[in-house]
Amino acid sequence: MEVVVAAPDGEEGVFVPTQRCGTVMLATTLTKAKDGKVLVPAINVQGGRVKLPAKKELGTWIPVDADMQVLALNGQIDQERLKEWIESLGDGTTPLENEEDVRIGMEESGARDLILKLLRAYRKVTISEGDCPPVTALDVQHYIDTGSTAPIMLKRRRQAQKEDAVIEDNVVKMLQAGITEH
Repeated sequence: MEVVVAAPDGEEGVFVPTQRCGTVMLATTLTKAKDGKVLVPAINVQGGRVKLPAKKELGTWIPVDADMQVLALNGQIDQERLKEWIESLGDGTTPLENEEDVRIGMEESGARDLILKLLRAYRKVTISEGDCPPVTALDVQHYIDTGSTAPIMLKRRRQAQKEDAVIEDNVVKMLQAGITEH
């Protein structure tokens, strides 16, 4: 499938799908742009014609610089080494609270088991401890020194009053806990 990207001819990059497209599966691809387009492998499991979202919403184009080295993966990942690594991370056997709600986008039981073991090993990043929300719920922002140029500005986002109350409550809890970012 051809996807339009903002890239000059011959630029090498990685196309990363950012949306699920129903019965059409797009693959992350290392490729070269030609005439502002890249070829992305797609599998239509339904067959026939399928309406996809706008091309700009399908994925992200990440240019690969000359000083970057892309490693080729020949064959499959050694499953035993992968399992050993996940086991070395920590407790991968104690079930999570809402394990049945985890959706990984694959029905293969072996893949699901590996992802669940990984999530179990990193369970602390999803649990609220004390006055702070869990790490995965925090929208961490870092100061970027732009020197003498104008600061980077983002569009203001309007939010519901209920969201304002939740944000204000989280800020108060974090300040009371002594958490600040410099």
